[in-house]
Amino acid sequence: LIMISMGKEPVPVTVISFLGQTKEEAEKNATDLGLVVKGFSYAESHEEVGTVIEQSLAPYEDAMTGTEITFVISSGPPATSVTKRYPLPFWQNEEVHVRIEFDGEEVYNELVSTMLGYVEQTYTGKGSGHRAKVYYNDALTYDEEINFK
Repeated sequence: LIMISMGKEPVPVTVISFLGQTKEEAEKNATDLGLVVKGFSYAESHEEVGTVIEQSLAPYEDAMTGTEITFVISSGPPATSVTKRYPLPFWQNEEVHVRIEFDGEEVYNELVSTMLGYVEQTYTGKGSGHRAKVYYNDALTYDEEINFK
């Protein structure tokens, strides 16, 4: 008589809550429980970046070892926008070359009539410590930190 093993028989396990765990913790804990981690996706959330915000199997539900589970990981809060106004120098009936850089990238480059009074720029991003530099006729005129909520 020859017996061929088909591997371990599935056994029932109670799914735990992985919410708030890091991606690595959730993967290890799910594997230790006998679940098969099928994958991860990411979604914007106000929960800490890199932590589990959703799981495909409900916490405290019974499942069999070998059951697949997926996780949704927080990518942080959504990007927000900040609009800034920069007063233009007043030279009657003249134009000024305005160039704006945001985090080193040029986001505005126009010849503008000083009669407009100001230039407005909207910045979009996440977090703090971003830099906006505004040049009038190639002279650095404004240099400010931009922070997003």
